[in-house]
Amino acid sequence: MVRARYPRAVGVLDTSPRRNNAPAMSIKPELDVALATAQSIVDRLDAGQTVSQLARIHGGEIAAVYRIDFAGGEPSLVLKIYPDALHWKMRKEASLLPMVQGRLSVAAPRVLLADDSKQLLALNFILMSKLEGTLLGLSGLEPTLTSQQLTSAYRQIGRLLREFHQIPMDAFGYFGADGIVQPHATNRAYLSFQFERKLKEFCERDR
Repeated sequence: MVRARYPRAVGVLDTSPRRNNAPAMSIKPELDVALATAQSIVDRLDAGQTVSQLARIHGGEIAAVYRIDFAGGEPSLVLKIYPDALHWKMRKEASLLPMVQGRLSVAAPRVLLADDSKQLLALNFILMSKLEGTLLGLSGLEPTLTSQQLTSAYRQIGRLLREFHQIPMDAFGYFGADGIVQPHATNRAYLSFQFERKLKEFCERDR
C-alpha cells in the first residue's frame, strides 16, 4: 500500500488574503506509486495486461494524474488519485462521465474502475481510458498556432461547452458526489440561493 505525503494542514483551505504573494496551499496528493501497485490496480480489470511504465502527467487541479503504459502495446490508461480533503470528488467524476457518453461530438473518457476501499492506495482513485491528444495551453500547442487557428480552437471549445449545457438534468443546482445537492426547480431559484449564500459568507469574512 502507498501512503500519501501531505502538509499537516491539508484539510484546511486558507481563503484569507495572502501576504507577500505567498502561493496558495496545494492539496494535490504527492505519491510515489510503485509499478507493482499500478499492476494490482490494473489486475482488477484484466490480469493479462503487464504494466511497463507509470508516469505523472499534466492535469487535475486537485487530483494527481498518472499515465499507465503496457508492455504489450495495449492503449494506455489514466489513473487519478484524489486528496482526502476532497475525497468525494471521485464519486462525482464517476457519476458525471457516464452521463456525457454518446452525447458529445467528441469522445469522453470511460470510467473503468472507481475505488474508495483504500486497499490498494490510501486514497480514493479512478482508473479510466486515455484520450489521445495534445495539450493546448501555453506549455503545449497554443504558442505554435496562428491567430486564426487559435480562434478556431476556442470556438470548438465553446461549441463543446454548449453541448454540455444541453444535457438535460432533473433539476438546477450543484452536482455533488451523488447527484444534485439541494435541487431547485428553476435556474433563477438556484442562482438566487447561491447569491444569498455567498453574500452571507462575504459579510461573515468581512467582520
